[in-house]
Amino acid sequence: MAGAVLAWFGVLLMAPVLALGVLRPLARVLRRGPVTRIAMRNAVRDPRRTAATASALMIGLSLVCAFSTVGETMTADLTSSVRAAVPQDAVLLRAAAFGQLDDTVRAKAAAVPGLSALAAPRTGELLVLPPRGRNAEARFTGLEPAGLGTALRPTVTSGSGDLRRGVLLDARFAADTGLRVGDTVRLRFGTAGKDGAVAPVEVSATVAGLHEGSDLLPGVLIDEALVPDGVDGWGDSVYAVGPDHGALRNALEQAFAQRPDVVVQDREQLLDDLLQAFQLVLGLVYVLLGAAVVIAVFGVVNTLALSVLERTRELGVFRALGASRTLVRRTVRRESVVISLYGGLLGIGAGVLLGGVMQYVILANPVFEMAVPWPTAGVALAGMALVGVLAALWPARRAARADILAAIAAE
Repeated sequence: MAGAVLAWFGVLLMAPVLALGVLRPLARVLRRGPVTRIAMRNAVRDPRRTAATASALMIGLSLVCAFSTVGETMTADLTSSVRAAVPQDAVLLRAAAFGQLDDTVRAKAAAVPGLSALAAPRTGELLVLPPRGRNAEARFTGLEPAGLGTALRPTVTSGSGDLRRGVLLDARFAADTGLRVGDTVRLRFGTAGKDGAVAPVEVSATVAGLHEGSDLLPGVLIDEALVPDGVDGWGDSVYAVGPDHGALRNALEQAFAQRPDVVVQDREQLLDDLLQAFQLVLGLVYVLLGAAVVIAVFGVVNTLALSVLERTRELGVFRALGASRTLVRRTVRRESVVISLYGGLLGIGAGVLLGGVMQYVILANPVFEMAVPWPTAGVALAGMALVGVLAALWPARRAARADILAAIAAE
């Protein structure tokens, strides 16, 4: 992450050189119309001024694109993991208002007619004592072996997915601890005694397989029967499947009609609930970063205004050679659009790569497997073109209204 931030600063410092590398070939290609040619040449002629103007936009836009890349990747990752783990025809019982489900919910759901499989995962903390290497803390998910592969389907990457043969480890956790399929590990649970003291209890188990960890099935998957009594754990969902999805959902809704603390959902409703809070936080971040972009627009206006003042004599000569006020206004506006688009391209490129590193740090996914926010990038480029037009309104008007003789006489 430190390297990514350093590279981001490097792009910022190299903006003048990059401006020559990007805009100079583009100026050779875009030869149609005097306005475009003059605007491109003005932008290329002073790369430091162009970079200074574009950098303000680049900073704000790169942060927007970085967080957008992280958000898009996390959304795609969560969506794929939920759809992979939960069958499409599953019916869910979830605790309302971030609560927990007690054991009576599972027992009542198991008695509903039309049910073929049920999974009631319960998570907690344990200590893994491998046969070699250091001990490692991990989360565990206890559930019935019959519910794994039917009501809940982990993505097994190695070995067996049958909890009757042993435990399933998160593949990343196994790589960190050096554990492999077939190893025997000791699992140390903390159980609460009658006096309130926590007493450790160890259970030996064989590593039956490895799975891709997810928010629904985190850590060590273990048969609920192997979890010692008194172990502190919690569960907020029960997953049920049956031959008739509609009939099963109706039966569960009737069974829990008098339980407002239990919500009956399907898979897509679960996904919407999981993404809603995340999208809210991401939206607040976008608002804050959008304010930074708005501030950067004022920087573009100031830089263009100073640029017009610095080129007073040049603009006077331009007018004296026959350029109309309309041509001067269009030239300044086009130059502003070119600079804004350059800042937009620089910000999107740097932001997406920075977001790729950020999602690697957060999710441990490969850097270049990030989900690129194409809609955000497209809207950002269109917004940069609009910013260029709006930012040039006052400087272009000032340049067009300058007195020719006074401008030529200016030093």
